[in-house]
Amino acid sequence: MSRLPSVGIAGESAAGPARERTDDFGLPCLCATSGQRHLVSGEEHSMTRWVHLAAVAVLGAGLAAVPGAAQAAPAHDPMAQQQSAARSVAVTFNNTTKCVLTLRDKELNHGIWVTHPARTIQPGTSDNFETESDGVMTGTEAAVSYLASNCTQSGKRIRFHWDNPYTGRNSYDWDQTDQVFDTDYTGGNGNNASVTATVSAPD
Repeated sequence: MSRLPSVGIAGESAAGPARERTDDFGLPCLCATSGQRHLVSGEEHSMTRWVHLAAVAVLGAGLAAVPGAAQAAPAHDPMAQQQSAARSVAVTFNNTTKCVLTLRDKELNHGIWVTHPARTIQPGTSDNFETESDGVMTGTEAAVSYLASNCTQSGKRIRFHWDNPYTGRNSYDWDQTDQVFDTDYTGGNGNNASVTATVSAPD
C-alpha cells in the first residue's frame, strides 16, 4: 500500500508548529506571515482610520453637550441693566466750579446703589452714579452731599437729591446747597431716568 503524502496542519511549517508571538507586554498578538502581511496591513489602515473618525465624533458630541462651550459670554450692558429695574435714576454730575468737591454723605432712602459716587470730583470734571428700585412696586430715592475746598467757596456745602417713585412724578432738588453756588439740572423723566446735574460758582 502506497503511503499518502503528509499534509501540514495550518499554522505549522516543515520545521514544526508555528510559535505563538507576544507583544511588548507579553500578551499574544496576531502576527501575519510574510504572505499575509499585505492583507493585514490594509485592514490595519482601515481600522486606524475608523478609530480616528470615531474619536473626532465623540469629541464633537462632548463639546455640543456642554452649554455655551463654543459661545462667548454675553457682554455686560449697563443700559439693559437699568431698564430691567422698575425705577432707576442715572446721574451725571458736572462740577464746573474751581473747587474740589469731596463727598461727605450719600443718602439712600429707597432702592439700591448700582454705581456709587466717587470720593472727589475735580474742578471741570464729571462723575456718574446710579440708584434703582429693589423690590416689587417700589421706587428709588437718594441724595449726595459734597464739601467744597481749594477755592473761594471752600467749606460750603452742595447737596443734590432725586426721587423716582413707583407712582407719581419724578422730582429733583438742590435743597441744603449753599446759595453761593449756581445749580441746575436737565432731563430726569421716565421710569428709568437719566439726569444731568450741574453746579457752578462765580470766580
